Amino acid sequence: MIHQANKMIVDRIVKKLKLPKEKVPCNLEEFENLGGASIPSLMVTRIADQLRTKETTLLMSSFGLGLSWGTMWMKAKLMKISDVIIM
Repeated sequence: MIHQANKMIVDRIVKKLKLPKEKVPCNLEEFENLGGASIPSLMVTRIADQLRTKETTLLMSSFGLGLSWGTMWMKAKLMKISDVIIM
């Protein structure tokens, strides 16, 4: 999962790293930029079923203004994830 407010940049990173697009979920079209909540929102909107039903390994990376960035690799056991409520 990659957070960046610009889909063009995300697409370029995916292409440069030669990652399969199905391995890089995105919800910018639906929610736009959620800042620090982008990665958790991806987890509950795009891969919730996977996280609920099988152990999963995730690589999460976020980058923003200037040189701010963070990356985390996580092995997740089964998770309890509530549905998203949009008002």
